Amino acid sequence: MKKWYSSKIFCTMFLVFFMDSRAKATLGEPESRITENEVKVLKARSRKTTPAVGYTVHEITLDGTTLKEYADLAGLVFAVSWQGIKTPDFSVIFGSYYSEYKTEREKIAPERGKRIMNTKAPNIVVSSGGHMRNLHGFAYLPALVPKGVSLDSL
Repeated sequence: MKKWYSSKIFCTMFLVFFMDSRAKATLGEPESRITENEVKVLKARSRKTTPAVGYTVHEITLDGTTLKEYADLAGLVFAVSWQGIKTPDFSVIFGSYYSEYKTEREKIAPERGKRIMNTKAPNIVVSSGGHMRNLHGFAYLPALVPKGVSLDSL
């Protein structure tokens, strides 16, 4: 009985530690946390990293959607884009900026037939649109975009 009890305590302590250390790769967070997030939250199928001038692109293939995260030379994620059959979980990829996005998004009245929705909050800019099974979007943090990096090139 003692063996079962100590094993249960160990497992509980491991899970508590594991859950506390679990990171999310989101806007404004270090790119080193991307791998943990892919596996645990986004359930990535594959990933690849491509260096570019002034930033790094992490391409993550989810279930039917491709997510790209752009990190500056210091390793902070300053932008994300997606394209595929569904949008990724914004609460995960926008992180602490999600509530700001959601508040601004709720202020915009939907327009019938409009396929692109632009949302500009003080700290985050989001453009999303498309149609069924072909959704796409882009979000960035204006304050973190590296000097010399054109958003049009992303």
